[in-house]
Amino acid sequence: MGKWRFDCAKMLSDELLSKRIREPQFKGYTYPDSQPDSVFNVYGSGDPYPIKMTWIFSTNMLANTTAAEPKEWYERIKNVEFCVGQDIFMTPTIMALCDIVLPLSTFAEHDGVVLPHFGRNAHFLAAMNKVVEPDDTKSDIEILMWLGKRLNPEEWPWETVEDFFTAQIQTRYDWDFEWLKNEVCFQQPFEYRKYETGNLRDDGEPGFKTPTGLIELRCSLYPNFDEDPLPYFREPYFSPTSPEIGDDVKAEYPLVLTTGGRSILFFHSEHRQVPSLRSLNPDPVLQINPIDAEKYGIAEGDWVAMENPLGRAVERAHITPVVMPGVVHAQHGWWYPEQDGEEPNLFGVWKSSINSMIPNNKTSILGFGANYKSVICKIYKVDGLDG
Repeated sequence: MGKWRFDCAKMLSDELLSKRIREPQFKGYTYPDSQPDSVFNVYGSGDPYPIKMTWIFSTNMLANTTAAEPKEWYERIKNVEFCVGQDIFMTPTIMALCDIVLPLSTFAEHDGVVLPHFGRNAHFLAAMNKVVEPDDTKSDIEILMWLGKRLNPEEWPWETVEDFFTAQIQTRYDWDFEWLKNEVCFQQPFEYRKYETGNLRDDGEPGFKTPTGLIELRCSLYPNFDEDPLPYFREPYFSPTSPEIGDDVKAEYPLVLTTGGRSILFFHSEHRQVPSLRSLNPDPVLQINPIDAEKYGIAEGDWVAMENPLGRAVERAHITPVVMPGVVHAQHGWWYPEQDGEEPNLFGVWKSSINSMIPNNKTSILGFGANYKSVICKIYKVDGLDG
């Protein structure tokens, strides 16, 4: 369902495919994505070519989880010749980087298809039926079709979003998007034990969809990417026992900062500007064990600064035994839509920027496994969010 990454990659010539920003170990393979570190490095170096245009959507990268060291991302992208953003709201990322912003319609203002987040393994399709006429906005897919028809019209033959959805649906079923709109939800049929019948593999042979046809406890593909085929442990770069940093640094920053625990009120950096949600979680929360709170003279509700060699962030303390002594947990994705959005404040995006304390280029050989849950820090009480 949809123009997924592999489908889009097939649209490109061999020459263009060879120019994609990729990790060296993925050269010659069909893996379609570029890892953030690789993109970050090309923005900084201009090697193998300078990036002259950036199109940002589905992310508020300066506040979100997608950019470690966001201030450095900001410095590297702000001088790009042309930058476009599209979103429902004006975000710090758009305010900081974009020359043009394309306003998106909300879910109630356009037709769409809802899928579970399993890529091609969606087990149901549901219709998102428009109930409000948009006012000078378009959906993501409308904008992408508009762009695609200008840049690569042969691959974007559809005249409407409904035509596009129908074409994707009819790669498997004989009904169309209009049928789904009336049906509302379609549960795809299940078939169990496909590995026994050959229906799991493209070659029709019994087994699993791996090179060996077996459940692989030893990954047969990893050696092609210079990676160990078996699981192994490597200490994170900024950990209390990391061999890559000195004892003086570890002594100055004795706590471990972990991030990523979700509030049900927000999705990453989204919804901070929704009053009903914000009223229930008005400030960013830093969870601290009672032992550490007493040690550092911090009381419930105090504003607390976290700091490490990379950066600093301020959040409000919540004293709780949920986190173990020696560990603090910070909410991520914070910015303040009620504050000034112009430079240099940018809706206060830098004030509680947990990602400013996370290093780039400290991942696995394959580019996975960023340090969002394991960096050293110190904490101390401050007078307020701007303290």
